[in-house]
Amino acid sequence: MYFEANSLLLGTWYGSNDAMTFLIGLKGKRFQVGYSYDLYPTSMMGSNLGSHEISYVQSIKINDEKRVRYRTTPCPKF
Repeated sequence: MYFEANSLLLGTWYGSNDAMTFLIGLKGKRFQVGYSYDLYPTSMMGSNLGSHEISYVQSIKINDEKRVRYRTTPCPKF
């Protein structure tokens, strides 16, 4: 599940081995900042319950008049 409203990004994912990921982020015109937390089942990781990740994306404008455009599959921003 992924939700985007104005400049706020929220999301959660369920992966293999019962792992869950939670995301919160902010989006500007040319940048994105996000924090995600991966929660693993205790049987898989012992006493360690999860991991933290901070991401930063900077968009750089390039002259793409001569670029060939391909159809792509949309995916989360982080």
